[in-house]
Amino acid sequence: MKRKEKETFLESRPQHDNFEYLLANQFLTEASDEGKIKKLKKVFGLAVEYRNDEAALKLLTLIDKAIYEKERRIAEGPGGDGHLGRAYGRAKRQLYDYLMEMYWQLPDMKPDRHDCRDIMCPTMLQTKFWILEEVILNWQPEEQGAVRTFQFLIAAYEPLSKDWQTPVENAEFKIKSKGRWVSQEERGEILKLIRRQNTRFKSGEIEKWIKQPWIPHEFEKILAIARTRNGGPKLWQDDIRNAELLKLFSPDERTEAAINLFQRECKIIAEIDQKVQKLINQMTSEDYSGREEIGGSEYVLGKRGIIYNTIFEIIIHIKLRPDCPEALVRDNFGRAKRHIKKWLKENHFRKVTLNMRIEGTDFKLNGEFYGDHHHLAKKG
Repeated sequence: MKRKEKETFLESRPQHDNFEYLLANQFLTEASDEGKIKKLKKVFGLAVEYRNDEAALKLLTLIDKAIYEKERRIAEGPGGDGHLGRAYGRAKRQLYDYLMEMYWQLPDMKPDRHDCRDIMCPTMLQTKFWILEEVILNWQPEEQGAVRTFQFLIAAYEPLSKDWQTPVENAEFKIKSKGRWVSQEERGEILKLIRRQNTRFKSGEIEKWIKQPWIPHEFEKILAIARTRNGGPKLWQDDIRNAELLKLFSPDERTEAAINLFQRECKIIAEIDQKVQKLINQMTSEDYSGREEIGGSEYVLGKRGIIYNTIFEIIIHIKLRPDCPEALVRDNFGRAKRHIKKWLKENHFRKVTLNMRIEGTDFKLNGEFYGDHHHLAKKG
């Protein structure tokens, strides 16, 4: 009868593996979760010191596994929530933090002999590429720490010069990158990963990343292309419309104070227009029945138009069809008046002017309503 083998950390095969592998497997299997992680990180540091790229890469995958096993056991143990998905998420966040710290400990280059002269060449590329690929998975809209991840990628792609003297604020990784040499292979890998990952972003989510400090020009180009691609025709139509709206203001020629004032006023106008739209929606609610019955509905008939005299003074025009009876026009005017008066009590507007007329005729009704009192004049 074949003996059932006990599950081990390295999943060894005693009948085939050499004694070093068996020894390492036994040692790691019997170690505590924390002890296992600590030892693996220590050996990883040794592999980095001696630039053993293959060993360092393998050790990182084992560190990844050990962190997950620790979180899995916590989830499945007493007091745990039993949710393996959350355990996986916690493990990955721990791994990302570790990788973003250790990346700066990796040697950036090594001397190499070429044509009887010494030149500097990139080193430990497999390990660096694995770290970059793992870390960039944390760069997505819904992930906590996504901004920090993006700042890491910026620093990895374009480190600070070793001669940089100006103090750097809120740039954790830029400071750690100071004086680091980056090979073309590393830069190419980072750009490839960003191109692959940004397909997860909607066009409205990409602007945030383009505005990040220290962003390299190459990142801007990739993100700008992704924004256009992901946004489709509606995005460029909106961009053209927005550019036309801003044309008179000429933002590039304005002071920061003027731009701040413009933004505040735009916000106020948007909030006011939203309230006015609410009034119109209340006038035309689908809940109202008996729309053409005199005295039987609160639905306001007709085509509606809005004009802003000032921010807090509006004119509402309502056109009714030519065959609309005069009695229904007057009833319709009363409906609109009641909506406006109720709305004025809830909102801080100075004045609402209501103009109602039958299309193609001279018959019309006008009313002016104020926030704290109203004056109503009718003409027939």
